[in-house]
Amino acid sequence: MLGGSCLAGWPALGFMLGAVAEDPIGWHSNRQVVRLCSRLTWVMLLPGAIGVLLQGPVWLMGDHGVIGTDTAVWLIFALRTVLGWVLRIGSWALMIWLLARNATPLEPAAEAEPGPA
Repeated sequence: MLGGSCLAGWPALGFMLGAVAEDPIGWHSNRQVVRLCSRLTWVMLLPGAIGVLLQGPVWLMGDHGVIGTDTAVWLIFALRTVLGWVLRIGSWALMIWLLARNATPLEPAAEAEPGPA
């Protein structure tokens, strides 16, 4: 779902931004904001995707009898607990870095024109 929203050009994080800015789709008119929201959405997707890639084979091995069911449950528990937190904290740090690296698209505030004296 998240990856599909990026591929469609309407990243999910953009809608969150729009909800905060009280303009649900206004963010989409700025290409820099769309690109930033797309990057942030992909980073938000990474921990879940990596978790599936690592836990899926363990589950399949336990389901097909390659390893014991109890062993599979404990391995998945360990992966979800330890690696899950590490990946999520890492993705949050990467998201903060993307926002703080001085490339966040902000439009300059309109300066007030001095009136006639």
